[in-house]
Amino acid sequence: MTIMILLTLSGCAGNSASNSDTLAGVIMTYMDEHKKDLEKELAPEINAGQAQVRMMPDKTLQVTMTGRTAFPPGSAMINVNFIPTLRKIASVVNTYGETTVRVIGHPDPGGTVAERTSMANLRAEMVKNLFLEMGVSPMVLTASGDPDSTYLDGRVELVIRHSGSI
Repeated sequence: MTIMILLTLSGCAGNSASNSDTLAGVIMTYMDEHKKDLEKELAPEINAGQAQVRMMPDKTLQVTMTGRTAFPPGSAMINVNFIPTLRKIASVVNTYGETTVRVIGHPDPGGTVAERTSMANLRAEMVKNLFLEMGVSPMVLTASGDPDSTYLDGRVELVIRHSGSI
């Protein structure tokens, strides 16, 4: 089971090559700030080999966390040791604001299609509900399972997009 968090910016358009270059630089700086904050907040997890933060070529940040930290196999109950990690991520989301967060749950291997669908959806909803309890606005959160995922390891992905203007 692995947790992946993707941060992207959307809704930004330039009218010329110069504006596009400037905007790309602003977006890169903005995402660098996100990356540094996530690395700072997740430093214990990163140092323990439980998390990795990296910048993708499309100005997306990918935070991957090992599955051992999120859910026990066959369960949608969040591991209590994972809650502080989610709290750190919620804090960064709340700090930057103007974001949307899509929680995507993935199933474990085995089971019927209905069981995989249920597990993937339940995991996504559990993380979404915990974020709500942590003060993340319900207006920015969506959750869904991906029962057809090729990742049958119980991971949860968070896709975090900038929804405002820079």
